[in-house]
Amino acid sequence: MLLQFWKGAYQPWKAQNLDQNQPYVISEATWRSIGKLTAEATHTIPAGFCHAFPNVYTEHHLYISESHAAWFSYLARPLLRGAWPDLRYYDHAMLLVDIMHETMDYEVNKAALQPGGALREKIVKFVVQYYE
Repeated sequence: MLLQFWKGAYQPWKAQNLDQNQPYVISEATWRSIGKLTAEATHTIPAGFCHAFPNVYTEHHLYISESHAAWFSYLARPLLRGAWPDLRYYDHAMLLVDIMHETMDYEVNKAALQPGGALREKIVKFVVQYYE
């Protein structure tokens, strides 16, 4: 749903015309480029890391949760760089990538989830920034 949100195609918002002229929507031209680069990246990522990446722009319907996790883990950081005129949207997306990396570790340190813990603070920061 997040990618649909960034495309301006999130149906609950689209139905109410809330997707018009939003600063978080990435332009169609940028999405075409991201999609092309995503498909090309399949040739540079070892097959043991993940399945082939379909074009995230034109073939997003082929993505499953594993595809999304791999796309965010391996490709989001370079492909989304410069996608938004306002850097805070990129920073927010990268905070999510950092959170995903930490939560996909084999073990999450219990202290990291306690009040004042590093992972908990990142999650709180992400949620607060989402509502700003």
